[in-house]
Amino acid sequence: MPVFFCVLFDQPSPSGYHLDATIMGIDTVKPEVTKALGYWQVAMQYLDLSENVSALISEHDNKWVFIQQGFDEEKLKNEHSEATKWTDYNQGIPVIFNFYHGIELILKGFLISAGCTASGHNLSTLLAQAKRCHPKGNFLNLIDKYVITDPLPEVIQTFLNETSSNIDEWYQAFKYPESNKGAIYAHNKLQFQEEKGSIFYKELSKDIHEIRIQAVKYARESYSGIA
Repeated sequence: MPVFFCVLFDQPSPSGYHLDATIMGIDTVKPEVTKALGYWQVAMQYLDLSENVSALISEHDNKWVFIQQGFDEEKLKNEHSEATKWTDYNQGIPVIFNFYHGIELILKGFLISAGCTASGHNLSTLLAQAKRCHPKGNFLNLIDKYVITDPLPEVIQTFLNETSSNIDEWYQAFKYPESNKGAIYAHNKLQFQEEKGSIFYKELSKDIHEIRIQAVKYARESYSGIA
């Protein structure tokens, strides 16, 4: 009797190439790959959100200031809320957190699928481990830009510099207002970036899309049962 598992696939969508999950019947799958599929499926959901919201921030030019004719306080609140809906002012921090969380889950999934240890939130360590376990996984090089490149993209690097932090502290830095040692995170450096931010989120959206496509392609080529 076949066992049913969630597997990753790609299909056309109005916004381009979209990665999702479906159910397919297969008779045999290695236990570690079955476990990895759960990580990949959740990772794709985090990355899908980050890709799409990043695109919206860029498409709306990341403006957090607008001009109103006359003065109506209630109208001002409503119009400001609508005008700044898709900006780094309102969406930037959670988008970046979700992106890095998606990357963490993708890396852990590939570590698990290869029978390697996958623990902790240290992205530079997880990435290095994944490269050792998957020497032919060229898609992993796409992640370098956001984890080990020196410097990282300007918006991220400026935030880390102001906070005297590094990307391996992402799980706290993009999730809480302060570190577990009481250091205040300079989240304002991730906001109000206007044109610079618009360019950053446009590139981030494109990079996430490519990471997702290449990760699924590599998984398909590496493991039977992935369709």
